[in-house]
Amino acid sequence: MQSDSFRVRVESTREMKRLGSDLAAFAKPGICMFFEGELGTGKTTLIQGIFRGLKVFEPVLSPTFSLLETYTAPTGLQLLHIDLYRIEDSYELYLIGLEEYQREKYAWFVEWPERGTDILPSPNFRINIQHEGSAREVFVQAQLAAETVKVLPN
Repeated sequence: MQSDSFRVRVESTREMKRLGSDLAAFAKPGICMFFEGELGTGKTTLIQGIFRGLKVFEPVLSPTFSLLETYTAPTGLQLLHIDLYRIEDSYELYLIGLEEYQREKYAWFVEWPERGTDILPSPNFRINIQHEGSAREVFVQAQLAAETVKVLPN
């Protein structure tokens, strides 16, 4: 395994979704991406861009109240979007049946992962988004097989 990272400044919602579309190339069964950052930084917007890049055209909303939503890309790829913002105890993830979603069958996209680290799988990508005035600073850290990391932008 090799770790690689890059940082990009994003000036608009459109640019955030374009970055997400680029990251869609890494979505495959078993991949797990963590999205970190304060409320309103664009975590869901970035995930919407990833799903759009995967040709998922149905509305993708943050599952803040349902905690998780599943989607299927036209390729058959199963997508699991999880939002742990409202979780107070990681035990709640057992109550909603999270363990039934086998990592190897889904691509996982997790907002607020720090609220479930003792239950969630280890991430292949850790994406941190910070406010930078009206823009956003997006830091992407990947932990992937060496041949995959080579295609990350500098």
